[in-house]
Amino acid sequence: MTDGQTTASQNFVDFMEDGYLAQHVRQPTCKGSILDLVITSDPEMIDTISVLGPLGSNDHNIMEWTVNLDSKYQSDRFYPDYSKANFTAIRQALDSVDWIKVLQGDANMQWTTFMSIIRQLETKYVKPKKLCKGKEKAPWMTYEAVKYVNKKHKMYQRYKNKRHPAYIKAARQADAKVR
Repeated sequence: MTDGQTTASQNFVDFMEDGYLAQHVRQPTCKGSILDLVITSDPEMIDTISVLGPLGSNDHNIMEWTVNLDSKYQSDRFYPDYSKANFTAIRQALDSVDWIKVLQGDANMQWTTFMSIIRQLETKYVKPKKLCKGKEKAPWMTYEAVKYVNKKHKMYQRYKNKRHPAYIKAARQADAKVR
């Protein structure tokens, strides 16, 4: 991701990077600026984005993108497992860095260098952990919808009867959230 031009935009860029989020729009969407965003938790989720032009008299352009919903994609996601990180080695590596020599230039350059060192150490000393298959959700479902669907399943497991009032209520709530 490119650096922000203002403090607020730089804070947004930092937030995106810290949260391992990807912003996919690279072309101007409104009067030469990128104002409309497509943000995902994985850079591989979006295949292509096209800026098609304005809709009617609106100054924003229409965007069209392709989402990768392949089930193989969902099962291959990893995240850093800090519970098994080698913090002793990370501390030793950080202690051995000559920070005065390394952190040259303006604040943005120093931050970029610092984050580069941290990410290298993370790659080297923090093992990746695969996301649990049982906790995956369909990309189109919200977490709230998943919560209601799980509640519906619990009600069925408890009463083993699709006509029980508690199951019927949970099923209606889940159906409403999934739509």
